[in-house]
Amino acid sequence: MIILEDIKDDSGETIAWRVELKNMVMMIDRNSIIRPDAPSFNAIRFAAINQQSAQSAPFQVKKRKQSKTNWTKDHELLVDDCRRHRIDIDKAAALVDDSYSIALAEFETHHAPRNAARIYACRILHAKQSSAPETPAGMRKHIAKLENSGRDAQSIIGFDDVARLVADAYPELSWDSWDCAQELVELLRETPARKPSRRSAQVVSATIDRVFELESSVDMEFAEWNGDADSIDFAEESDFVPF
Repeated sequence: MIILEDIKDDSGETIAWRVELKNMVMMIDRNSIIRPDAPSFNAIRFAAINQQSAQSAPFQVKKRKQSKTNWTKDHELLVDDCRRHRIDIDKAAALVDDSYSIALAEFETHHAPRNAARIYACRILHAKQSSAPETPAGMRKHIAKLENSGRDAQSIIGFDDVARLVADAYPELSWDSWDCAQELVELLRETPARKPSRRSAQVVSATIDRVFELESSVDMEFAEWNGDADSIDFAEESDFVPF
């Protein structure tokens, strides 16, 4: 594909492109591409391909491609996102496990130790002062009440000692065991992080982003250039890209 001209409005902003794809010249509206706020050569090309397909077979009804995966209602979030972004559901399905593994590793590295340390601290604080709740949810409310009354969490009996115990028991938190009372306050204020699932919004979002990344890094044959990628003079090619 070759970008022949960029069409600008009165303010100088690009609103469309005149392109040539397989000997067909067409206009590509900025609003028709993926992520119009950050236009790219790939996005313009994909829009041109879609427009060319529609023009070459205007009366042909394209059948919806049947997924090879047996999707249930539990997967509706992924299915909806794929349809909204016009992504092949099977491409996304193939990447779900990788996205889940990354999310799980992040949880185990950063969030799981904080969850465990929070439970540990609550139990010790409750043992030292029975009015201090034993559960993280109860402790968050208790701290909020203390602060609303003009006091703070450090008014709980043995709070500083418990902070040092937590620092020693969970070195992965990287706390200074001699001055970590404030870190414990912040820990107890936090809502415990939930372990991600394959169907969670976090994993679905990461999967969709991964599909976009892979499509954007497709071999440079999409630009119908000749020769290897390493031999391309990007400074010269950039003359055809108006942004």
